[in-house]
Amino acid sequence: MVNDTNHKFKHGKQQQAFNNLKEILTSSPILTYPDYGKPFTLHTDARMNGLGAVLYEEVDRLDRVISYTAEDASKQKETTQCIN
Repeated sequence: MVNDTNHKFKHGKQQQAFNNLKEILTSSPILTYPDYGKPFTLHTDARMNGLGAVLYEEVDRLDRVISYTAEDASKQKETTQCIN
């Protein structure tokens, strides 16, 4: 949290949204094992300062994440995956 004479962190809707997102991203099921007999869906996003990708597969009519990665042009690559 930022807490100095010029900036103060305010708890409110933004903090609540962050906490909700953190809960969703750290609760099961996050990653699932791939079924190589089914098709995959790949979503990508590229910007001037980085890129990201998510590999999905449909499980019980819901898209489930197999792997995701993000790369910041100024930082090291971060990857999370679930492989059987």
